[in-house]
This record gives sequence, structure tokens and C-alpha cells, in this order.
Amino acid sequence: FFFFFSTLINFIWKLQKEKKTDLKVIKAELNLINNTTLEFNKDNLTVKKIGDGLIDLGGIAKGYATLKAEEILDEYNITHYVINAGVSSIALGKKPNGANYKIGVKNIPNFYIEINSKALATSSISEQITVNNGKAYHHVIDPFTGIPTTLYDTVVVIGDNSCVLDVLSTAFMSMQEEDIFSMAKDFGVEVLTFKDGKLLFSTSEEHIYV
Repeated sequence: FFFFFSTLINFIWKLQKEKKTDLKVIKAELNLINNTTLEFNKDNLTVKKIGDGLIDLGGIAKGYATLKAEEILDEYNITHYVINAGVSSIALGKKPNGANYKIGVKNIPNFYIEINSKALATSSISEQITVNNGKAYHHVIDPFTGIPTTLYDTVVVIGDNSCVLDVLSTAFMSMQEEDIFSMAKDFGVEVLTFKDGKLLFSTSEEHIYV
């Protein structure tokens, strides 16, 4: 749940375009994060924050809103729909003609994913990034170093629960391939990672067309 507590670190790296990055502040914030936890009480549906870390729900909010929209449509037996929550969270119903939807990935030429009746979430550095002295700085932070992750440019996660997908797409940006495969299996999702304009790897070839 690191991305819940990364508010200040995200802000610091966004200031990199003004060359104001302060590694001492980042180290101090990491210490706060590592000593902050969330205590969930399922009986009374409450969440308690223990510690001084700041909470940022950016890694879950759009996915949760998308899931709620899906639930409303399902309640009224609406099966033909497309929900676009700012591109990074998409939920797809069935097409009236029974065909699949073709979903492209930004900055990946001649590539699309063909799916229907599924949800899709992405995490990417393409929307909030600046380059100084040949090094990229962005808002997706490695939870162990406090520094922007460099493993992937974009991660796409396909599954049934938009909220879970939003969480996983953020987490996978900082995870090694073997860990992604393991967690993808646990959650029953498909994952695609991209780097330098190319597909790096995927956990399934079922929905991929180039």
C-alpha cells in the first residue's frame, strides 16, 4: 500500500522540472512512510491511519469509481457500455454486434488489445514526466528508494474488478517480472508491460494482437 503514502514524494519529483529535488526530504518522507500503517476494521467498516505518513488515494480512486459505475449498470441490466475514467481505467461491456473492442496503448504503434466484458487499468509515466540531463523524472515512485521507477514505461492489467486493477497497475510498475507473474496468478488477471515503445512481456497471449 505504499502508493497510499507517497503524496509528498510525488510532489517533490514533480518539482524536478524546476531542479528543486531534495533527497534529504525524500529520505525523511520514506522514513515516515515505513513507520505508517493502515488498520482496517471489517466489522465497523473503518480505516485508521497509524503514523504521520500522508495518504494519497490516486492509485485506487478512478478504479473504484469505475467499479461503482459498472455496478449501477449491472443493476439495471445494461450490458452494452464503455466506461472511460480518464483513459487509465476502462470498463467494457458487450458490443451489440458481439464483436470485441480493440484497445490501443499510447506510444505503442500498431498494437492493440482485443477484449470484451472486461475491465482494464493502466499505469504509465507518459502523462507526468520531465527529462533533465537525459534522465527521466516522473510520478511513479519505487517504494524502497523513493526515486521514480525505471523498470517499465507502461503497465496494463486486464481483469474483472476495476478497483483491484487500478491498485495492481500502480504496484506492478515497481515489481520485477517474476513477482508480477506470481501476483497476476493470485489475482486472476492478465498483465502487459511496455518499455521504449515495445511490449516487454505479458502473462497471457490470449488478448494480444500486433
